[in-house]
Amino acid sequence: NELSISPENDAASVKRYFTSVWQVYEKTFLTLKEDDLSILQNALSKNDLSQLEKLTSIIDAIDAAISGIKKIPVPEGYENFAVKEINYLIRGRRMVEIIKGAKEDPLSALGVLSARIKLSEDLKIFHQETGAQLREKGISFKPNDGAYRLFQ
Repeated sequence: NELSISPENDAASVKRYFTSVWQVYEKTFLTLKEDDLSILQNALSKNDLSQLEKLTSIIDAIDAAISGIKKIPVPEGYENFAVKEINYLIRGRRMVEIIKGAKEDPLSALGVLSARIKLSEDLKIFHQETGAQLREKGISFKPNDGAYRLFQ
């Protein structure tokens, strides 16, 4: 599914875009009760890998986030952000799938664990760098703006 590009890339349009991205995350990830790593930790501590079925809700949230972000017209010049963001989500989804399969393939699940943690750190750095680039262009978000949290 292709991204749609908006020719409008003034500061207000860019702010609306990132606010919309944050709203997708609010509707997907912020509604989850647990993240994938806490589900895994819980399953291992209870020695009950059937708990990994809860990862389906994480995978569904990632799918919804990818779909939601793809639907938002990207301001011209910000396509790279959208592509990278979606790629981070796709890679994360694949890692969660591997972790979910720990019953059948525990070594792969353990092997992907550090990569999953690193991916989360890389995504946070990517968001911080994007926030800094936006500020350099005079585009910033107030702490009460939803998108402010995206760049923290």
